[in-house]
Amino acid sequence: MIKIYLASLILILSAACFIITNEIYKNFKNYKFINSKINKNHKELLEILQVHINRKNWLACIIKVEQIIKNKENLSIEYYNIIGYCYYSIKIYHLANYYYQQTIQQEPNNIIALFSLGKIYILTKKYKKAYDIYNTIIILDSNNKIAKKQVKILNKYL
Repeated sequence: MIKIYLASLILILSAACFIITNEIYKNFKNYKFINSKINKNHKELLEILQVHINRKNWLACIIKVEQIIKNKENLSIEYYNIIGYCYYSIKIYHLANYYYQQTIQQEPNNIIALFSLGKIYILTKKYKKAYDIYNTIIILDSNNKIAKKQVKILNKYL
């Protein structure tokens, strides 16, 4: 009986050790990739930021994007969307608003940034601005059911 107990205990502990070792290896690999000093291209930078977002490591993501913004002149709007999302996720809506506005300045028809701005305006109780944003989305995409639903909801607040 004790042999069965010990064998099952060893089996369970072996599985736990394998899982823990695998997680440590993945974390080390991601850490090495994120902190390597090689000049990274746009795709690699987005992958690094995605790792931070998946881990909900908002501050690290914000710092990385701020560094990218500081060091580059012709930025992709994806960076502004990412930093806006990070600030939105930690409920710093005025900064999220600022970065989504940067996206809209560069690409006025960016539906992702428009939706995000609409959400921020609703959360900050700026219903008229949210209404205008969702109407803009409907003009850009007349089949957008989410924007139409939001307009109906916002009509109650206006």
